Amino acid sequence: MIILIRHATPQIEYGKCDYKVARTRLVDYNETKEVNVAEIDAIFKKIPWLETQPNNFTAFISKLPRALSTAEHVSGYLDFKKEYSYLYKEFDAHIIKLPFVKLKVRTWFLISRVAWFFGFKAGTRSFKSERERAYQCAGQLQELIAKGKSPILVAHGLFNYFVARKLKKNGWKICEFHKQGCFEVSQLKKV
Repeated sequence: MIILIRHATPQIEYGKCDYKVARTRLVDYNETKEVNVAEIDAIFKKIPWLETQPNNFTAFISKLPRALSTAEHVSGYLDFKKEYSYLYKEFDAHIIKLPFVKLKVRTWFLISRVAWFFGFKAGTRSFKSERERAYQCAGQLQELIAKGKSPILVAHGLFNYFVARKLKKNGWKICEFHKQGCFEVSQLKKV
């Protein structure tokens, strides 16, 4: 079994703003340790398979503060050893410049991400290199399973999506999925 966890919702200002303010809020998003722990509590109180787990997990945790805070709170529900790495950080993100426009922060994130997918060079890393990093992580998780370990990945939405995508191509299936706000928990098993 592999468990993928996406961080809980960072506590930042999400209202309408121009691209300059959105860039500042992206920095806030990346640096804040404050996450909505109520999302974590809501999910972990209702996960039925959690009570039957052997608790011999090793958690591989992104070093971005929102993932660190999420992992710390999750450790109140699951017992796991912790390993940290920037390998598990979110895909490169930058806000594109669109003058005279005010949008909600999440809309800025979405538009900028879509532009990046289509090759708009707003960031320092390409989509292809970021996807390969996620695929590398999927390979590492599978190697751990082959060694009899139970890995948990505490990372980020897009990164986890591509890790799961690679795992599915390799014969894994999501058998449990729970979501509350940004916080997500996916349980994958080999089929």
